Amino acid sequence: MARSGLRFWATVSAALHALIALLLLIGLPKPELQEPQEQAITVELMPADNPQLAQAPNPLPLPAPPAPEQAPDATQPVTPDLPQSATPTPPPPPPP
Repeated sequence: MARSGLRFWATVSAALHALIALLLLIGLPKPELQEPQEQAITVELMPADNPQLAQAPNPLPLPAPPAPEQAPDATQPVTPDLPQSATPTPPPPPPP
């Protein structure tokens, strides 16, 4: 008996869900999409012979490339550079 009652209510639920979905698809008003308005964009064309003139009337000179680092001396051992704010090692525990 409980099995047939469950089947009945499952059918009723499915029918109600289908009816609500159908009403939502048919009954809701569709929003009208407005066409985007065309806007003019101003573009200034510059000659291709000097592209820096398009940026500024007197462009700044480019900075010099960085100097290459010198290789460390092979006779000196390489020590890692520790940051200044490194935490010191804790003191040893007191004897018992």
